[in-house]
Amino acid sequence: MAKDNTSDTPQTGIPHGAAAGVIAETGRTMLTAEEYQATVEEEYGDWVAAEPILYNGALAYNTGDPIPASNVTAHGYDQTRQAVRRSTRAGGDAQATQVV
Repeated sequence: MAKDNTSDTPQTGIPHGAAAGVIAETGRTMLTAEEYQATVEEEYGDWVAAEPILYNGALAYNTGDPIPASNVTAHGYDQTRQAVRRSTRAGGDAQATQVV
């Protein structure tokens, strides 16, 4: 049974994760295409869902789906073992069972 991860954190239009770091470091409000691609790879390249993950009652991630690193940290998906690193055996197993 998937755990429902509900957050009391209000959603804003402020960039978060890796893109926010680049914007904060450079002081710019826009990223180049190369910078944007690098932040996407950094944000989504490490974690996958080990099981279906619900958020506010809705399916957020299927098994094997990439999960942004900022969401793993914010919601503790690694602590509940709902997210695993791609490089681990569990991560490989999750990717192999990914629903496409």
